[in-house]
Amino acid sequence: MAYGIDAAAHGGGLEGSSPTIAVLGCGLASLNEEQQAQVEAICRQGCVVSEFLPEQGARPEQFPQRNRVIAALSRATLVIEAEVRSGSLITARLAGNYGREVFAVPGSVQVGNHAGCHQLIRGGAALASDPASIMQELGWFGVKGDLFPKRKTYQPRSENEAKILDLLHSESLHLDELTETCGLTMPELSPILLGLELQGVIERLPGSRYQLSSE
Repeated sequence: MAYGIDAAAHGGGLEGSSPTIAVLGCGLASLNEEQQAQVEAICRQGCVVSEFLPEQGARPEQFPQRNRVIAALSRATLVIEAEVRSGSLITARLAGNYGREVFAVPGSVQVGNHAGCHQLIRGGAALASDPASIMQELGWFGVKGDLFPKRKTYQPRSENEAKILDLLHSESLHLDELTETCGLTMPELSPILLGLELQGVIERLPGSRYQLSSE
């Protein structure tokens, strides 16, 4: 359902006990088991919305439609990375049209993934250098504590968690490999992986592969 920055945003909201809203580009009934586990975790502390019929699968043309809902629901849109032709720029443009704040994180001019952010900044988006600059722009004052708290060494809470972390210690593994090696069914394994991912212990990669978090 969500990878990379999107997954990190939802995970950060859940880890920080803050409600999060996921907007789907498909119907709820079309999600696979792993994605359904994500939905269940988000719904315990937020909600998942979709304007598509339950059985409607994901299609490329549906994601720009989804982006307009994301822009409308959000007080501000923050673009971390984006190429010049990117769905994130569609969301940012829609947010601007709706009168919402738009922020962009600058990066190296030699990396294409930052070209879209630079285009937004040239067009009037606010430059986001750190979380404090965003909160100040939005008027969110009185925030206490370290904005970047150091992550403590994670202690596995079960034998299965310890086994998964040991398997991922030296290499990334596909979901099927983890299922076979751990001797767990998909319904048993998915919630464990999701819990570790939301706590920043592991990362989910494209292609249903997992690795230890690089942080």
